[in-house]
Amino acid sequence: MRYVVTGAAGFIGSHLAEELLAAGHDVVGVDSFTDYYERSRKERNAASLDVLEADLAVAPLEPILAGADGVFHLAGQPGVRASWGETFQLYLDRNVRATQRVFEAAAAAVWLHGAAAGRVGPGLISEDIPEALPGVLRDLFDPSRLSALSL
Repeated sequence: MRYVVTGAAGFIGSHLAEELLAAGHDVVGVDSFTDYYERSRKERNAASLDVLEADLAVAPLEPILAGADGVFHLAGQPGVRASWGETFQLYLDRNVRATQRVFEAAAAAVWLHGAAAGRVGPGLISEDIPEALPGVLRDLFDPSRLSALSL
């Protein structure tokens, strides 16, 4: 199996990635190495990993998630006190916007990789995903699951 672990240079993400590798899985580690923690600290956490440096709020996600069987999204900007005031937009970008983008990209990758790929048909390109997915989801999932996926 091939997994993507975001926040792979963080404490939890690095340990998860190491466990997945030890279990024989392929791991794509991603981290933005923000300045909240010292870079050297995060580099020590991820010393045994190959970590791609990317800002999930703006980076192209399709190449990162291509071929993934699952995504463990652990990335996020820490610090409750610092999340207010002048840095509020930073927290919105790194926590809310990044998470929304990862979820959307992962959902598109998974459904096109799995059963939905046959339903949609060959030749679907990324620009067609927003238009194609609602019909695919209606065919594959009941309304309660569709509602949960909208969160």
